[in-house]
Amino acid sequence: MARPKIRIKTAGIKAKIFIDGVEIKGVRGYQLKHTAGGLPILEVDLKAVDLEIDGDIIPTLPEIYKGFYEKRAD
Repeated sequence: MARPKIRIKTAGIKAKIFIDGVEIKGVRGYQLKHTAGGLPILEVDLKAVDLEIDGDIIPTLPEIYKGFYEKRAD
């Protein structure tokens, strides 16, 4: 399985993240973790304004967030 080419380009306090040459839009922050003997792990925080989850199980939202979301009809 081919691994994606990840490039992080920084300019002062700003950074852009590219995966296989395509810039990831809406990045709020990122964290790079690398332990001895393991592959690096990149965690990316994205602005999720219009989020849709398509799956068999949908997580329950904490009560504080329920007023911001609406249940969509199938």
